[in-house]
Amino acid sequence: MTVRYVKSDVIAVGAIDWDRRLFDKLIPLPQGTSYNSFLIQGSEKTALIDTVYPAKSHELIANLKKLDIKTLDYIIANHGELDHSGIIRNLSRGENSNKRQVQRNFNVFAAFKRR
Repeated sequence: MTVRYVKSDVIAVGAIDWDRRLFDKLIPLPQGTSYNSFLIQGSEKTALIDTVYPAKSHELIANLKKLDIKTLDYIIANHGELDHSGIIRNLSRGENSNKRQVQRNFNVFAAFKRR
């Protein structure tokens, strides 16, 4: 998925997975699915709402790189399933497939329990 501006300060940065055929091993996805992740850029802080399924991390990272995002102040997951929270750990540690350094000053708010 390419970067898409919803508004000047709200940017879709997620990914489309045309090959995904099942959701939760139960729900058929004959035409794939999308992982909706949004970047919100305020006057002082930047927040990422949801991440993507881990197999699509390279697309989210590439989109952040296109926008020259070096710092995320907040990462918010709507819930703990991997299609929303799949790469929070990677982003908060600065690890990603492009070896791009993302600063570690994250305030991570995730709606899931660590196992």
